[in-house]
Amino acid sequence: MPPKLCASGWWPPLCGTLNYAVGSMLVAVNVALRDGAAVADPFSGEVFFTDREAAWVRRDGVDDALLRPAPSTRLVDVDLDPPFPSAPGFRAVDLLACPEFVERFRPRVVSTTLALA
Repeated sequence: MPPKLCASGWWPPLCGTLNYAVGSMLVAVNVALRDGAAVADPFSGEVFFTDREAAWVRRDGVDDALLRPAPSTRLVDVDLDPPFPSAPGFRAVDLLACPEFVERFRPRVVSTTLALA
């Protein structure tokens, strides 16, 4: 299904259509606007957005909360696209098979958009 055009931008209907169809919770609704954008998780009721100064999350339509990086989140981005010119022998995918890494960070493998959610 192509994105829908509206006055303020393109509205892609859903990222993770197959996941949504089978009931997997790894989906997101993206809204790309000329001024501002948002990523929504339809299962949790959260919407992530920015005002160009900071990042925010809205839960169930209320209580906007400022998002700040913190070690407690243990969010890790693993780029699985080789090769790495500075380390040709390194394979990022091997991290996902390392028990110590998995136990500490509990990584999820998702698309770029879904990782934001």
